[in-house]
Amino acid sequence: MGTYRYIPALILLSIILLSCDRGDNVPDTWQKVLDLNTGNGIIQNQEGDFLVHSFNEIARLDKNGSVIWSIDPLDQITGYGGISISEIAQLENGDYAVTGFASEGASSVLYLLIMDGNGVVQSQSNIFQNDNHRGLDMSVSGDGFTFAVPVGQGDSNDSLVVLEVAVDGTVKNEKSYISNLSDYAISGLTLILENQDGYLVELLLKETNGDEVTNRKLIKLDANLNQEWSIDYGGAVFNEIRDIIELEDGGYLLAGTFQGKGWALKIRDSGSLEWNKKYGSDDPGKRFFFDAEESEMGRIVLTGSNNVDGGGYDDLWLMHLDSEGNVNWEVKHGDQFYNFGRAVEYTGEKNYVITGGTHSSFNEPTSMWVLKLNEEGLF
Repeated sequence: MGTYRYIPALILLSIILLSCDRGDNVPDTWQKVLDLNTGNGIIQNQEGDFLVHSFNEIARLDKNGSVIWSIDPLDQITGYGGISISEIAQLENGDYAVTGFASEGASSVLYLLIMDGNGVVQSQSNIFQNDNHRGLDMSVSGDGFTFAVPVGQGDSNDSLVVLEVAVDGTVKNEKSYISNLSDYAISGLTLILENQDGYLVELLLKETNGDEVTNRKLIKLDANLNQEWSIDYGGAVFNEIRDIIELEDGGYLLAGTFQGKGWALKIRDSGSLEWNKKYGSDDPGKRFFFDAEESEMGRIVLTGSNNVDGGGYDDLWLMHLDSEGNVNWEVKHGDQFYNFGRAVEYTGEKNYVITGGTHSSFNEPTSMWVLKLNEEGLF
């Protein structure tokens, strides 16, 4: 009998320990509305915090979503009339590289800022000047950066300018690729490949009679800017690509919108189309995917906006796909009025952190919205 009297206490202790263990493994979720402009990008840093940015502002949030600091880089740099922030990346030493285009008098320049972990700008460099740029992509290596800048050439063929740049902003090498496709123009989406030397460039059929045409072409270039393959997709109906990512299996995913539906395509590394799918109901309204992220091998999470019934209200849209493009789950977040996701980051704790915009009235400006959701996209 003496032994049995301890059993209730042991059961109670086991329940407490199991509860504590579950609590440690359940990731926290939260949402924050920040007094900043619309969120356009997000990265998780080496410490597990998050850097979010709008077109012209940057904020660092801790793991709980509290603001550690926020800055407008223009307050610390000189010579620019305004800036747009395209990308932020963390360097091995903990500093950050911030890049985009800035107005300098009547011209536009590609700039590079090196910023420490407290948001203090350490250096400012002008990398490239061109008023006809259509976007950029940046890759960070241990000893510098590679930039790919699509440039419009007016009536002549567009070009892809590739710049190899040292950390101090010195341009070590510059190459230019002319599309040689008289019917197409570089759309502005360019991807520097991570697993092998080379580039992906998206092209759009040029307008010839004033009508909107949206036939598209994706071309693969090697490290010497020689074309390896190209693939046509899209069609004459309205479609738009907003993001291209490289997948762990060597393929590529494109995400955007197609005739009011969310759109995703997977291209094999050989250049052939693996699948091409549209998402969302046939109800009136527009649905966009703005950003994509590979969460696990072959699995994709996409964020954007979903105008469910065409009534003028948008929800933040989050969708998870398997390797075949089938929907594992989808969720929508937001109250009435305008809510959307612009960038998504998959964390090591199987969370998704999304930044975008929200406002509670059509008469109010859009504020930055940051959400940390669980592995099923829920709070």
